[in-house]
Amino acid sequence: MTRPTLSFALLLFLSNIVTAQTITYNELLTATVEHNGESILNPFCGGMNSTQLSHADLNNDGKNDLTVYDFNTETLKTFINIGQAGEAFYEYQPRYAKNFPKISSFLKLVDYN
Repeated sequence: MTRPTLSFALLLFLSNIVTAQTITYNELLTATVEHNGESILNPFCGGMNSTQLSHADLNNDGKNDLTVYDFNTETLKTFINIGQAGEAFYEYQPRYAKNFPKISSFLKLVDYN
C-alpha cells in the first residue's frame, strides 16, 4: 500500500471509533426562579413580541388552555390551565406545542362543536 492510501485507511478506521462529545439539552421546568424573594411565575417561557392569543382545550380536561403565537419569531407557546373551575391560572407547558405543525403568518384555533 502506498503511504497516502494507508493514511486514508487509518483515518477512516479511526473516524469510526472516535466520537465527538454530544451535548444533550433537557428542559427542567420544575426549577423555581426567585426575584427579591418572590417566586416568578413561568420563568422559562421566554420573551414575546407580536402575539396572537387563542384558547383551546389542549389536554382534554374540559378547561380552556392558552396558545400564544408570536408571528415576529414564528414560535408557539402553550400554557395549560391548572386553575380550579371558573378560574384561569396558566402554567407554561412547551410539550403541547410539539403537536402543532409549522406555523407561519397567523394561527386561529376554532372549536366547531
